[in-house]
Amino acid sequence: MHCSLLPKIQNVLQAIDNCYRKHYLAAKQMTNSDQFDTRFNLLLTALERITQQIEQLGHRTDSNARAIEQTNQKIEQLGHRIDSNARAIEALTGTVSEFKRDRFRVYSLIADVAKAQADSAQSQSRMYSMMENLDERQEQLSQRQEQLSNRQGEIVEILKLLTQSN
Repeated sequence: MHCSLLPKIQNVLQAIDNCYRKHYLAAKQMTNSDQFDTRFNLLLTALERITQQIEQLGHRTDSNARAIEQTNQKIEQLGHRIDSNARAIEALTGTVSEFKRDRFRVYSLIADVAKAQADSAQSQSRMYSMMENLDERQEQLSQRQEQLSNRQGEIVEILKLLTQSN
């Protein structure tokens, strides 16, 4: 910051030096004391203006230094926010990855449950088919048992007739 002011200050000092030389040479050539006083007063006025401008430059420099300090503080605060946001993003990224893994596991479990339900339905269907088959066989056995009972009755009748005829 001071390096950027140095050329300006050097320019002001050069202007003062040039003005001083000009008035000094003019004062040497003067013979009239009033002209010398007038020029000397002009030179003092110019020097006062230059001094005021240097003071104004100093105030501006101080103001700029404060503004730069405030900017640096804001940049530092922004850096802290950026770091905080980066940590939050990392945490969210981890959470999102974990959520995706959990979602995949849930979908896998849902698929397993669906397969188990399908297997259960298939087993139940086979069981009902077997029960129907057993019902048919039981019906057939009942019919055969009835036929055998009828034949047994006929055989008993035949045996009675045979025993009576003897």
